[in-house]
Amino acid sequence: MASRRRPTGPLIQHPDRPLGPGTALGRYTVERLRGQWRIGLAYAVRHEDGSPRLALTVKLKPGLMDRFLRWAAREGERRESLPRDLIVPREGGDLVGDRGYLILDPFEGDSLLQRVRQKGPLSERQAVHVVRRLASLVAGAHDQGLRLGGLRPTTVLLPGTGPKILSLGLRRGLDELLERPPGPPARYMPPDADPRRRPTYAEDIYALGALAWYALSGEQPPRMGPDHQVALPPSWRRRDEEVAALLDPVVMRAMAPRVVDRHAHAGELAAELAAVAEVFDLPAGARALMGLPARDLGGFERVGTDPGLLFDLLHRR
Repeated sequence: MASRRRPTGPLIQHPDRPLGPGTALGRYTVERLRGQWRIGLAYAVRHEDGSPRLALTVKLKPGLMDRFLRWAAREGERRESLPRDLIVPREGGDLVGDRGYLILDPFEGDSLLQRVRQKGPLSERQAVHVVRRLASLVAGAHDQGLRLGGLRPTTVLLPGTGPKILSLGLRRGLDELLERPPGPPARYMPPDADPRRRPTYAEDIYALGALAWYALSGEQPPRMGPDHQVALPPSWRRRDEEVAALLDPVVMRAMAPRVVDRHAHAGELAAELAAVAEVFDLPAGARALMGLPARDLGGFERVGTDPGLLFDLLHRR
């Protein structure tokens, strides 16, 4: 529920400065500054019941505080039906003047952007594991009627417990309220997308393909036009040539310029990636029988798939 209780504390007279420890944000108390985000300052806070949360302060356009609080309340209401690893605003509050704050579930771990910058592109195996989970989260959101929008490497979190998605709602109405909203992630939007409108399910699927592209290549996806054909980048990593031949068409389909050529549902993309993941877990003898390199690739969680789908992927060449 949105909060109208204004914060208290020694620095509240200076809203442009970081909030000090002990400052109250409604039912939450600031513990420390977490960092500077693109749209505001992030803080580790604690609820009055003792549970940890994250608060993000934002600067709104003049006169839009009530609209912001209603928007945040709607986000919090729909959050209850979403996958747990999809992080969306829990609630919002009135800070001071035209400044408000959003409350989020806490999280740890680097973003996909940080991971690739620090250690380079992911292997096929790692990318399949990450993007398959992302597709499952997006499918869960779509099943509840929520189109995320704004997916990019900075919104993909990679804690040790498994990939998560941070979705602040920048393409779901928050961008219309902020004084200086960040620009849309053009490289992760299909050519038919209109950044002035709310996102579509098909746009989220394209973004998943573009995230796979980035994870595998370490490069930003190309700017696409309606008549462009997706081509593999020269830096695409090839640790397992045969498995890559199965993975490439899945990514290319998700990134198809035309909506009709993409996966119909994010769950379909997740299922295809799960089928590719099955190949990683095949015993050496089975891999050899299928003409794949006979190596032990064990490690990632095994997720059962439809044998027919796996067969189709192995023979889609």
